Amino acid sequence: MKNKIQNALKITLLAAPVVMLLALPAIGLAYTRTLNTTKDSVSEAMQLALAFNSETGYGGLIHNFKNAVLRPDESQYREAAENNAIRALQLLDQLEAMTSDGSAARRLQPTRDMVIAYARRIEGLQALNGAELPATEVDEMVRYDDTAALDNLQNFQNEFVTRLQNEMATDIRAMLIWLLAVELVGTTIILGIGFLLYTERKKRNARKLAQQQQMLERQQKVSEDLRRVNESLNRFSAIAAHDLKSPSRQIKAFSEMAMSEDTTDLERKEYLDAIHKSASNMQDIVSSLLEFSQRGFSAPEPTTIELSQYLNELTESIARQSGRNLRFDIQPTYASIEADPALLERVFANLIDNSKKYVPESTDLTIEIAHREEADRHIIMLRDNGPGVPDGLEDYVFEPLRRGHSAKEGQGIGLALVRSILRAHGGNISLRNDLKPGAAFEFWIPKIVA
Repeated sequence: MKNKIQNALKITLLAAPVVMLLALPAIGLAYTRTLNTTKDSVSEAMQLALAFNSETGYGGLIHNFKNAVLRPDESQYREAAENNAIRALQLLDQLEAMTSDGSAARRLQPTRDMVIAYARRIEGLQALNGAELPATEVDEMVRYDDTAALDNLQNFQNEFVTRLQNEMATDIRAMLIWLLAVELVGTTIILGIGFLLYTERKKRNARKLAQQQQMLERQQKVSEDLRRVNESLNRFSAIAAHDLKSPSRQIKAFSEMAMSEDTTDLERKEYLDAIHKSASNMQDIVSSLLEFSQRGFSAPEPTTIELSQYLNELTESIARQSGRNLRFDIQPTYASIEADPALLERVFANLIDNSKKYVPESTDLTIEIAHREEADRHIIMLRDNGPGVPDGLEDYVFEPLRRGHSAKEGQGIGLALVRSILRAHGGNISLRNDLKPGAAFEFWIPKIVA
């Protein structure tokens, strides 16, 4: 949907200049036609006025009427005057037809009255001439004051031309307004769509840059994890080789002594017991190495875990199988976390086994489990009532095949496995030696496992 909108905006951005290029000439052409029509109307009105003046002025109606009065024997003047009157009335009709509001007929009425008056006098002129009256007397009888009529026509011409000129000016202003409006709207559309596309491209580039940054951070994290794993494997291999060398050397030495002819049966039995013990120790080391390699580097398959229910069920199972007095103090929580249930169980089991290992069996073991949240992570702390871990071993205890107390049983894999599992979830663990007495381990996992 978003891509469709962007494509529509791009098409609009490309079409807007074309529409403007087409609209501007179209508006100009439309108003040019209007102006030409107005100009033609002015020209036609002037021609009609000139033709009317020609029909009524010198050589026209009034001139021929005067001659008909003064020369009654020459009938051509009377006929010419009659024709002048007819054409003058036709020209007045054309002038009135050029206005649609009917105002021209009212304004030109005095001029029309003049033409009609002359036409009627022409009709009565023949009867006056038949009475053989003197020409001066006839002229006095038919004389007509046409000054007002002629001024009326001139005023009409001026008003009509002025009105048409005003209409032309109005049309020109309207054309300029339309051109400006189209240009303004078109420019606004182009700038608006351009800004939207620029903003969207900027956001897209920002998202792309953020994705690249996230990918780079993930690559850096993977590289850091690989580096840390390689370091752990190197230390792991060196420590494993060292720890396996001692029992293998003992097996070889005790085997040579057991095969000696000078060895008694009782001594041989002791040597064989020692060989068995060293072999069992080697087997424990190899088993620990296998578990660390299988679990410590496996990718988690996180699911949603209701932490309170998960802890209650897990600690009840561990307490039943512990074989000693073991009590859990779990602070209530309603949190849900994203983690691999099997791997998380190994984390809790190893931390609890570590407490069982270092808290004397004569002491009732109590383990507190507390949970809290931060913006992006869940933090869980396990704290026992044992002797704690000596200062200075905060990082040492998480190394493979390292033990906080060398005299205790075990191969030193448990805490190393815990840290490896948590790091695979994107979290980590630390020893809180500032919380004493007892050993306090605090680990965290992100709210969204990468």
